[in-house]
Amino acid sequence: MEDYIKDEQPMEQQYDNYQQPAQGETLPNAVAGMVLGICSLVLGCPVVGLILAIIGLSKSKRALATDAQYPGYYKGIGFAKAGKITSIVGIVMGIFVIIFFVLYVALIAYLISEGYDVEDSIYDLDID
Repeated sequence: MEDYIKDEQPMEQQYDNYQQPAQGETLPNAVAGMVLGICSLVLGCPVVGLILAIIGLSKSKRALATDAQYPGYYKGIGFAKAGKITSIVGIVMGIFVIIFFVLYVALIAYLISEGYDVEDSIYDLDID
């Protein structure tokens, strides 16, 4: 039993091969996830914004997983959280815009199929 304890290395020597990041290094993928999430909110095109939001959410989740794996070694966890939140909001907004567009096209198609003349209805307004 005593031989086993003597052969065991001290805790400091066990982790000598592990390289800690330089002081002040930001969490990998955190800033990229935040930038992609913000871009998904700013862009008006729902398809591009939705794609950017999905990529941003993926990068933010990867950054949060890295922080969970190595707690306290990196800074910038706020960037990863902000990226996750903005990406989720971007996904929700993109889905709502796509649903609105589909419903709008369906309404126009329904009105045309019912014989409603969309072009003439603009000029029939009585504005006094």
